[in-house]
Amino acid sequence: LIADKGKIKYRIINNPISKHPIFEEWDHKKNQHLNPDALEQYSHKEAYWICKFNKNHRWISPIKRRTLGGSGCISCNNLSHSSNKTYPTFKSLVF
Repeated sequence: LIADKGKIKYRIINNPISKHPIFEEWDHKKNQHLNPDALEQYSHKEAYWICKFNKNHRWISPIKRRTLGGSGCISCNNLSHSSNKTYPTFKSLVF
């Protein structure tokens, strides 16, 4: 949505990341360059996060991965961005 206020157009954000429960893990210090009220919850932009269980766990992840996928701390989940998850193939499934 675009609201026209005189000659300046403003984008109205219906679902800002600042209103999502995951915002409690937002790294305010490292995300100073981002305005959480101006970013949709499904944004592709990457942001820094702090684990709610261990404040020493910090990582960067796209906002939509946190809000849509529900991904959490990569240290607590023993994951990394380059991890290769294996999924069952049709050959390995038994019917």
